[in-house]
Amino acid sequence: MKPFLILLMLASTITASAQSLWTSAGAKGDVNKRLSLTAEAEYRTTDQLKATDRWDIGVGAQYKILKWLKAGAAFTFIDQREPLEVTKKGNIIPSYWQPKYRYSVGLTGSYTISRLELSLREQVQFTHRTSQYVSKYSSSGAAKDDEYISSKTKTKLRSRLKAEYNIRKCPLTPFASFEIYNSLNDDMHTDKIRVTAGADWRINKHNYIELYYRYIDHSDDDEPHGNIIGVGYTYKFRF
Repeated sequence: MKPFLILLMLASTITASAQSLWTSAGAKGDVNKRLSLTAEAEYRTTDQLKATDRWDIGVGAQYKILKWLKAGAAFTFIDQREPLEVTKKGNIIPSYWQPKYRYSVGLTGSYTISRLELSLREQVQFTHRTSQYVSKYSSSGAAKDDEYISSKTKTKLRSRLKAEYNIRKCPLTPFASFEIYNSLNDDMHTDKIRVTAGADWRINKHNYIELYYRYIDHSDDDEPHGNIIGVGYTYKFRF
């Protein structure tokens, strides 16, 4: 129970300042020594944990090319809640749900020094926002012609440096990461930075819990800036 109490104390400390809570549940299955498959569902809140930001579901695969090098690919369906908007003309667009389709491919290289593992992941991410018509009202509440939301596709390069430390005879594995998002649609302009620190708890050989704190320095179409607490559960098995 000691690892659980440590995680609980960490969660209570950082929840007080969190703007968002991200929760996830997933499964990872090893097909063989090189190939593994994953599936995950996620739910995110916003506005000081008071409102839903989005939910998503995705699948992925990782293949070990070399002992220190892995290739990965994933697909994710995202349904994001867009907040109420007041246009420049004073019209009101109520909150609505925006579907997105995301594809990603990448390589991860790792290097171990004693009990410290360092890894660098370079991932190209494609996100397509679908077009749709949404309701629109005047400032007095009268219905107006629907607003057209055009489709949009964004391509980003995500570069993440991560460190994990394997503590001897301890089920907790602390980690920290630094990730930069660069826009491939805008001459590699840096869109945002993520800084994350947390720990993985190995309950047994099948069940794992992850708890982390994350800071995002800039808002975009995917997520707001600020302080985030995340909790995830993963079930691991072999086919």
